[in-house]
Amino acid sequence: MNNMSAEIILIGNELLIGKVKDTNGSYLIDELLKYGIKINRMTIIPDDIEVIAEEIKSAIDRKPLLIFTSGGLGPTYDDMTLEGIAKALGVELNLNNEALEQVKERYRKLKQIGRVKTEDLTESKLKMAKIPINSIPLKNNAGAAPGILININHDKGLTKLISMPGFPDELKSIFNDHVVPILKQLHANYYHAGLKFLNVGESDIAPDLIELRARYPQIWIKTHPVKDNTSIIKNEIHLTMFLVDVEESNKSKLINDIIELRETLKNRIEKLGGEVIEIY
Repeated sequence: MNNMSAEIILIGNELLIGKVKDTNGSYLIDELLKYGIKINRMTIIPDDIEVIAEEIKSAIDRKPLLIFTSGGLGPTYDDMTLEGIAKALGVELNLNNEALEQVKERYRKLKQIGRVKTEDLTESKLKMAKIPINSIPLKNNAGAAPGILININHDKGLTKLISMPGFPDELKSIFNDHVVPILKQLHANYYHAGLKFLNVGESDIAPDLIELRARYPQIWIKTHPVKDNTSIIKNEIHLTMFLVDVEESNKSKLINDIIELRETLKNRIEKLGGEVIEIY
């Protein structure tokens, strides 16, 4: 399942006990959609080498274009992501010179501004520079732990495994510096449209949606209730379409399809006695 798809794996016990609220997953989804990347799966798993390895292997077996991990790259005993990735790929961790220089540079700067007492490299600090063999270190301009990129070849092409720290500022830094240039080389687009309405429930419009999904198979149709500060119950239909390597002439037709479908839904809702209150 390559075709411009991605999977996201969020790693950390703190996420599973509610100590930390995840923001990395929603950030990655928002950013990837801008480049036409379809997110097929997002999971949260604990800091456990066996669990991490199993989840990575399962993701690779599904052959997406991109696999992202967040968390577990730091210097403490419970940072196990790199070990889990190495186990999944059947390779060893290796002290990478480029990653080591990045760690050294970071601690030199931290020493200069008085954030740490010494720039000496302890075993804990060295841990951040030990990455799976064949990994490419990704410089972290917002922290000490480098990210990594691993290119995995398979019968459907190539999967890029990108591992980033869990601290949001560091993840965003690595994403913008290293991932965005990759995404800009892809030829994919994401389009969405929709409407919000009153006085018609999801079950009322459901038969129409079954028919329209068959007519427009390339468009995702999703209905859900909308809650706000008022007591009025609203519903929303969101339409999503991903286009990959589509000729410009065909692209225009497909974009027209999503607009046409939205207009058809508006007419169906009004025919059922509903009131459309927002179109986008």
